[in-house]
Amino acid sequence: MKRPWVIGCLAVVVLVVGVGGALAYRYVGRPALATMNAARELARIPQIENRVQNRASFSPPTDGVLTQDQVDRYLRAANGIRTDLEVMGADLGARFEALEERNDARAVRDLAIAYAELVRLIVRAKEVQVEALNDERFSLGEYAWVRTQVLSAAGLATYQVDLARVADASRDQVVREVSTSVPQENVALVQSLGLDLEAFIPLAAFGL
Repeated sequence: MKRPWVIGCLAVVVLVVGVGGALAYRYVGRPALATMNAARELARIPQIENRVQNRASFSPPTDGVLTQDQVDRYLRAANGIRTDLEVMGADLGARFEALEERNDARAVRDLAIAYAELVRLIVRAKEVQVEALNDERFSLGEYAWVRTQVLSAAGLATYQVDLARVADASRDQVVREVSTSVPQENVALVQSLGLDLEAFIPLAAFGL
C-alpha cells in the first residue's frame, strides 16, 4: 500500500505533465522557491549569532559542576525563548496538523510552504535567543554547555539538528545525539528544582 505522501507526489507529477506551466509554478515552483528562500534564511544564523555580546571563550570547569547562577540564568533564557516560540508557532502547528489529514496534490505544495515557514520560525527563534543570551550575559559556548548539562542531569537524551547541513542537502548526519558525562552534583542540583524540563528538548534540538 502506497503511503499518502507518495500518492501526493505522484499526483503533483501527473498534474504538471497534464496541465502545464501555470499550475507547475503553483504546485511545484512556488514550494521549491519557498524552500530555497528558507535555505537562505538558515544562512543568516551565523550573522545573528554574531550579535551575542559576550564574546569570551568559554572553557567548562574541570570538574564539570554547574553553579546555581548558571542554572537560574539558563532557565530564565530558555523559558523566554519557549514562551515566544509558543506564540509564534501556534498557528503553524495547527497548519501541520491539518496537512497530516490530507493526501492531495495541494497538500504536498502546502506542506513544502509550511516547512519553509518553519525554517523562518527557527531563524526568528535564533534572534529571540540572542536577545535572551545578552540579557543573561551568556556566551554561546557557556549557554550550550549549561543547556547540555542541565538536560543531561535531568536524565533527558538530547539531539542536535545541524542547521548548516539542513541547508545543504548533499550532506549526511543532519541529527546527532548530544551526550556528556554528568557529575552527581549536577544531578542533585537539577533534581532539587522539581521541574519538568522535557519542554526544553525541542529547543535544544535546534541549538536554542
